[in-house]
Amino acid sequence: MRATGPTPPEAEAITAHFGYLQRLVGMGAVLMSGRTSALDERAFGLTLLRADTEAQALALMQADPVVARGVMRGELHPFRVELWSAQSPEEEL
Repeated sequence: MRATGPTPPEAEAITAHFGYLQRLVGMGAVLMSGRTSALDERAFGLTLLRADTEAQALALMQADPVVARGVMRGELHPFRVELWSAQSPEEEL
């Protein structure tokens, strides 16, 4: 995606991306998703997937419309949770 903003096909892929992630949230496959607040080349998004296997996580990532259409690049980093807070991010500290 260019710094000047998305082209119409990119914007369509981004809309489909959000819908795709919403469906995965409903299925319990996405624990959280968001992007950094940087508005420059440092910006990136992060999605924490729940999957039984690395292959399943890879398939979910590759099926994301922005990855499948080449609008964004996906990287898979297997992760094991060591600590988990019962407090949601929306709750005040």
